[in-house]
Amino acid sequence: MVCGRAIAPVLTTLAVALGLAPTASAAHGLLVGVTDDTVKWRGDTPGIVRIQREAGFGTVKVTFPWRPGMWHAGSVERFYVERVARMTSLDQHVVLAFGGSADDAPRRRATRQQFCSYVRDVVAQLPNVSEVVIWNEVNSPAFWRPQRDAPAKYTALLARCWDLLHGMRPDVKVISSTAPSHRPLDFLTGMGAAYVASGRTRPIVDAFGHNPYPRDSSESPVATHDDGYVGQGDYGQLVDTIRASFAGTAQPAPGVQGVSIWYLENGFQTAAPRRSRLYHGRENESRPLGADDQARQLIDALKLAYCSQPFVDAFFNFQLADERRLAGWQSGVLWANWRPKPSSGPVRDVITAIRTNELACV
Repeated sequence: MVCGRAIAPVLTTLAVALGLAPTASAAHGLLVGVTDDTVKWRGDTPGIVRIQREAGFGTVKVTFPWRPGMWHAGSVERFYVERVARMTSLDQHVVLAFGGSADDAPRRRATRQQFCSYVRDVVAQLPNVSEVVIWNEVNSPAFWRPQRDAPAKYTALLARCWDLLHGMRPDVKVISSTAPSHRPLDFLTGMGAAYVASGRTRPIVDAFGHNPYPRDSSESPVATHDDGYVGQGDYGQLVDTIRASFAGTAQPAPGVQGVSIWYLENGFQTAAPRRSRLYHGRENESRPLGADDQARQLIDALKLAYCSQPFVDAFFNFQLADERRLAGWQSGVLWANWRPKPSSGPVRDVITAIRTNELACV
């Protein structure tokens, strides 16, 4: 196991919580990445990649915006494409996530065609990018409005994008996205019903994406919920719901024909240092963590996915560096000035151990 002395007690504690035997061998490959749009705003792409890798992240999720009427990448988006292409030329693995404002959700056939054509156009310009997230947290009214028929409308959107992207390049992986709040299991059940009613005979996704944030940063990753909230500890409920919702259809469930679950965002916020001028505004987290506690939480979450959740193929931390606005997110492994937090080194060591398949599940 390639882990520093400071990490060992954390892993032991989680092993006890999970009931793992000292010789447990449930580990599987896990892609660990970070959500970081910095490449879109700064010109020093090699420098950005270097910082990402120093933090342990060889995979980055970059978001691309869409607005109704956009069939192709505009001048701004082509600029983003150029920078992402440079990032992939440096052997940084990039995943693209596409979305827009909640009120612009592509609910009609015409806007679905526009959106998916735009996604195809961007991906066509990036031959080294093969994973594509379609919208963000679609079961949340903060990202998709109205919600009354969202499962059916989102199912239709995924179907159109899947067909266009796979028609262009069969190896593209289409990934959905749900939030932990707003009853994602009910939403997935609705998607399954819409899929069956459509009579479709092809899949709509190659991975089911979910953002398994805890209720607050101090909640353990293994915590379970019985009120419709779906955090990382509710993995069993998530898998069972997907299986039941798409049973007997052409949409494989996790573990079948290469389909898996991707944790597209997770994160644990730290408190801003006292008297620091880096941060401003009012804290939005009820119980932000110390940086050492952030390491414990994030390492526990990574180990849980790696050791005990065999259908989870990817885990992305949100984000690389903190936002300066306390109303935003401070879940990075870097402070807002891009200096490493105390959590950065221990987390990097665990990511390295996962990448080399040397993290012991004990």
